[in-house]
Amino acid sequence: MRRETFEMQYYNTYYYANIVKNVLEDPFGYIRTIHDLFENDGELGFCDPFPKHTALHQFAWFSVELLLFEDLSSDQFDSVLSSQDKLLPINRAMEAHGIEHTTLAEWMSARDKTLADVVQDDLDEYVANLCIEQGYENFLTQTTDEIFFVLFLNRGVLAALNQLVAGYIQDVEPDGCEPDVQNLFERPGMLKRQYIPQWARRAVFFRDRGRCVY
Repeated sequence: MRRETFEMQYYNTYYYANIVKNVLEDPFGYIRTIHDLFENDGELGFCDPFPKHTALHQFAWFSVELLLFEDLSSDQFDSVLSSQDKLLPINRAMEAHGIEHTTLAEWMSARDKTLADVVQDDLDEYVANLCIEQGYENFLTQTTDEIFFVLFLNRGVLAALNQLVAGYIQDVEPDGCEPDVQNLFERPGMLKRQYIPQWARRAVFFRDRGRCVY
């Protein structure tokens, strides 16, 4: 059977990966931002045993989205409005990945406007609509997969992520959760041990080249 392959594009991958690494290695400086990921029982999304969309994928997804929205600050809007092509950072990233999406020019044309008519309210509405397109999800999926492949090699980063997530999970009272969540816990704040699936064993084996690293 032919195995599924994954093609890396490397558009800002190392930039994003480095930010994720820095945040995990010194989370205190970003604690308010990180807390947004775990509020409203967000830590429960990290309790499922061995999902292929891993905890690292989830944290990378959150981080990339946050960076994209920081790029949409008023200063960035002013820069876009004064540029010739009127491309946002997210447009450039999606184009680099060859991901189809509605461009700002197309979106304005559908409203009987031209790029010359663009004001900040138009950009706000355009971005809100872009974020619900399939192409946006495809971009985040591609980018977080690439970040995973870079950072999975760094056991220190993985340990830091484990420590961060564990700090939130240790406060979970499973009695107040749904039955499927309760079944994941040995006792309040501690998850049950789980069987390690073969695909996860193989991933670690090949990452560490078959050697014990401890």
